Amino acid sequence: MSATTIEAPFALVQTEELRKYSIASQTGHILRGEYEEWRKRTMDVTISEISGHIPPIPPKKYLTHHVTLTGHLNKVVDIKFSPDSKKLLSVCQDGFGIIWDVLSGLKLQAIPLVHRWALACSYSPSGKLVAVAGLENKCTMYNVNVDLDELLEENSDSIELSKRGQSTMSTQHQAYIGVLEFLSDREVITGSGDSLIRLWDVEKRCKIREYTEHSGDITSVLIAPQDLKTPWSFYSSGADGHVRLWDCRQPKCVHSFSVSVSDVNVVTQSPDGNSFVSGDDLGRCQLFDIRSLCPIESYVLQDQFEYKKEPSAFGILQPNSSLHVPPPPPSPGLTASNRRGNGYDISGVTSIAISKSGRIMYTCYADYSCICWDLFQKKIVERVGVGSVAHHDRVDLVRVSEDGQGLATASWDTTVKIWTC
Repeated sequence: MSATTIEAPFALVQTEELRKYSIASQTGHILRGEYEEWRKRTMDVTISEISGHIPPIPPKKYLTHHVTLTGHLNKVVDIKFSPDSKKLLSVCQDGFGIIWDVLSGLKLQAIPLVHRWALACSYSPSGKLVAVAGLENKCTMYNVNVDLDELLEENSDSIELSKRGQSTMSTQHQAYIGVLEFLSDREVITGSGDSLIRLWDVEKRCKIREYTEHSGDITSVLIAPQDLKTPWSFYSSGADGHVRLWDCRQPKCVHSFSVSVSDVNVVTQSPDGNSFVSGDDLGRCQLFDIRSLCPIESYVLQDQFEYKKEPSAFGILQPNSSLHVPPPPPSPGLTASNRRGNGYDISGVTSIAISKSGRIMYTCYADYSCICWDLFQKKIVERVGVGSVAHHDRVDLVRVSEDGQGLATASWDTTVKIWTC
C-alpha cells in the first residue's frame, strides 16, 4: 500500500510533464508554420529576377594563373592571406606551416608545428602573429614578425627563428579545433567539435567568453570585416544546420538562421556586410539578407545542367550538348561513383569566397573543384584552373586576398595556386 502511495504522485507528475511538453511542441510547430507562411508572402522576388537588366559577365576566362606554390608533402588543410595581401600562410599535415611571398612564390618562413595534425590557421590583423590549431585540441601562436636581414646576419636557420615567441594555449576544448580566427591582435576565437565557441585572451592565455548555442560540430567562423565598423561581430556555422550571428560581448547570439537539414560547412560575408552566403553538405549555397533575415537566392549546381535519359556506352549519363553551359568534369583522381539516377549527385560545398566587387562567388565542391558563380544572375561564369594549369586532385579551399587582386586555391595534390584577375 505504501508503495502505491509513493509511486502514484510520481506517475501523475510524469504524465503532466509529458502533456505540457506535447502542447508546447504542437504550439511551436504551429508558430513555425505561420512564420514560414509570412516569410514566403514577403519574399516577393529573388535577386536573380530583380537583376535581369544588369549586363552579364562576358563569357571569357578572366582569371590568369600567376604562380604555383610547391613545398608541402601532404594535403594542404588551410590557407590565409596576410592583411597586406603580400603573403600567404599555408598549413599542412606534414608538420609544417609555410609563409609564402605571393608575387614571387618564394618561401619566406617555415614554421615547425608543435603538433602535426593541424586543421586551421589564421593571421592576426597586424600580421605579426599566426595561430594554428587542430586535432590536439590546442591553439598555438607563432611570432612571424621576422626581420630577414637580421636572420642572415645571425647566420641562423629560419625554422629555428620561427620558434621564437611561440606559445601554446591550453584551450580546454573536449574535441578537435576545426576553425579559428583572430578578432584582434589580443583576442582569438576557436570553434571545436565539442559544439563550443570560445573567445581567448592571447597575452593572458585565458578564456574570456564561451558561446554554447550550437548543437553540433563548429564548421566555420567568420569575423565581420573591420571596415564595416563592427569589430565585435562574427558568424559561425555548424553541423546542426544553423548559421548564427554573434556579438562577441554577449553570450547569446544576435540572430540564428536555420539554413539546412544537413551540415553547413562554410559561411562567408559579402563585402558590404548586408548579406552572407552559406554552403552545406547537400551542395547548395544560399544567399541571406541580414536586414530582412531571410534567404534571397539559392545556388545549386544540378539546376544548371540537364541530362539525357539514355545512358552512354560506359553506363554514365552524358550532358546535353545543346546547353549553353556544359557541366564541369569531375576533379582529376576521383571516380564517377557519385553520379546516380538521371543526373549528378553533387557532393558538398567545402569552401566559399566572394570577390571584393560582391558579384562573383567562388565555390569549391568536393568533386568539381572551384566554380565561379555570378551572384546576381545565378549563372556559372567559369571553372577555376582547367587544362595544363589545373590542380591534380581535389580542391578544398579558396580564398580572396584582402585587396581583391588575388585568388588562392589549395588542393590535396600538396600545392597552392595563385590566380589574378
